[in-house]
Amino acid sequence: MTDYANEEWLSIKVIDDEEEAELIEGFLRSQDIPCQLDSRFSHEFPTHVGQLSEIELKVPASRADEARELLEGRDLTGSKPAPEATEAAESES
Repeated sequence: MTDYANEEWLSIKVIDDEEEAELIEGFLRSQDIPCQLDSRFSHEFPTHVGQLSEIELKVPASRADEARELLEGRDLTGSKPAPEATEAAESES
């Protein structure tokens, strides 16, 4: 098993729904892609306003392209590309 602790982790998706984020996380883990969810959401102060409801899906930089390919074409209602991912895709065009 590869150790990704010292590797940079990239945000590849921003998801607006906690349950959907957990489903996507589970899907990537089932494909042996390590991932983590970063969220500002607090159950003590439930809100779905702006950045407080956004959940970032992060993966190791070396696995980012593979994770994006796996997620591409799947129904990701409520999610949008992370700003860095959008900028990178636009600069490659």
